[in-house]
Amino acid sequence: MTDSPIPSQSPRRKWLRTISIVLLVAVGGWMYHDWHAQRDAQLPDAFEAVFRHMFANSTAFTRESAENYVLEVQGEDPGPEFLNRFAGHSPPIFPASETGFELSFHIGEYSWTFDGALDVEAGYFQLGQNEEQGRYTLVQRDGRWLVTDYELIGYAIQ
Repeated sequence: MTDSPIPSQSPRRKWLRTISIVLLVAVGGWMYHDWHAQRDAQLPDAFEAVFRHMFANSTAFTRESAENYVLEVQGEDPGPEFLNRFAGHSPPIFPASETGFELSFHIGEYSWTFDGALDVEAGYFQLGQNEEQGRYTLVQRDGRWLVTDYELIGYAIQ
């Protein structure tokens, strides 16, 4: 018998403790992954809300007279499924790489806030006129994403 103040654990108890820790880590990782995937699955709806807000509220000089709008999401063309959300829009909407443009709207970086809101950097570029970049804050209410705040980051007249 030893004089140690800490009693030794039986091999069975050590094994159970190890298994419990492994299970907790695995379940925690799965829950985090599931939460992350659910959150990111909402991005198309949130990005659509940002674009529609910009269409209605941008200070672009030719917003109402442009022949078309083009969209870009994080430096790439949005896919056909996303573009179909704007079917019938006037003026028509195209991916940025497919056509010349008068007015280009883009979404850049985004980040989730601790309370589930979403901050999105987005803006527009109007050929030969002006451009604007801002930070949009969105929250989800009744299953819909709404822009609740806007902070101007930069504006330029060409």
